[in-house]
Amino acid sequence: MSGKRYAASLTNRREFLLGLAACSVLPRSAHAGENSSDAKRIVTFDWGLTATALDLGANVVGLPSIEYYNLTTVEPPLPADVVDVGLLFTPNFEFLDELAPDAIVIPPALSYTAPLLERIAPTFAIDINGTGEDVLAAARKGTGRLAEKLGLAAAADDLYRSCEATLDRARDRAEAWHNRPFYIASFADDRHLTTFGRGSLFHDVLGRLSLRNALGNRTMFGGRVVIGMEELAAFPDAAILLLSGGGNNSVPTGSAAGIFWRSLPAVRRGHVFELPAILEDGGLPSASRFARLAGNALATRAPADG
Repeated sequence: MSGKRYAASLTNRREFLLGLAACSVLPRSAHAGENSSDAKRIVTFDWGLTATALDLGANVVGLPSIEYYNLTTVEPPLPADVVDVGLLFTPNFEFLDELAPDAIVIPPALSYTAPLLERIAPTFAIDINGTGEDVLAAARKGTGRLAEKLGLAAAADDLYRSCEATLDRARDRAEAWHNRPFYIASFADDRHLTTFGRGSLFHDVLGRLSLRNALGNRTMFGGRVVIGMEELAAFPDAAILLLSGGGNNSVPTGSAAGIFWRSLPAVRRGHVFELPAILEDGGLPSASRFARLAGNALATRAPADG
C-alpha cells in the first residue's frame, strides 16, 4: 500500500515492535504445521495484498481490520472463516501464534518488522504499488512475485488475463467519452477535492480506458493532489469520477453538495459519475474494480455536449 497509510506515529510503531518482541517468548502452537491442505495458510498485513492473494486462490487465514477491508476493498469478498488479527500496528499476537500460519505477507513499508514476524512464520515483503510512473505494471510484477512465493504461478497468468479483459471491456463501454478529460476525485471538505494524478493506480487505469487525466502531469506523493473546487470551475470540459465513502476519506456527497458544488459545469451537465469505494492502492483487484465500475457508469449516458 502507499506510504501514507503507513505513516504511523512512533507510538504505534513502538507498540507493534513490543508486541512482536513479546511474541518471541510464546511457545509455537502445538498444531503448527499440521494443516492437512497443501495450500499455504497465510496472514496478510495489507488489504491490497489480501485481495490479490484471494484472487490468486491463496488460503488467507488472517488479516488486520477486517471491517476496514470490507469497507474499502470490497472485492473479492473475504471467506467467512478469515480471522481478524487486530489493528495493523497493534495486532493480537496470541491470535497470530494460534493461527500458526505457514507464511506472513507484508508490504515494503512494514519490512522493518520482518525479523520479528519471522519468529511466528516465514515472512516476505511484496510491493504491488511501486515507486515509479507505471503503477499498473508494478501491480502486475508484484502479483507475479506473490504468486511465485505461494506456488500459484499459473493462477497469476489467469489473473493477468482477467484484468486485461476487464480493462478492454471497460474501454469499450466508455467509448463515447474517449479522449475527454476527467478528474478522479473524492471530497476532502466542502471546498476541496482530493484528486488522483500521475503516480496513482487510478491514473494508469484511466489511460487504459482512453480517457485523459484533467490534472495533466501534476502529481504529489502517491499521486494525490488536493485542489480547490474553483479549479473545476475554470476547466468546464472536465468530467468527474467521484469516489465515495470507504478508504477515500470522502465526506458524504450530500454534506458537500452546496451551492458552489452544484454550480460547477460538470455537475450542471450531468458529467459527474459517483463510484462506490475502491481501494486506491490495491493492485490488480482494485484496477479491475475501478475499470469495471467506471466503464459501467460512463456507459449510462453520453456527453451532454455531443
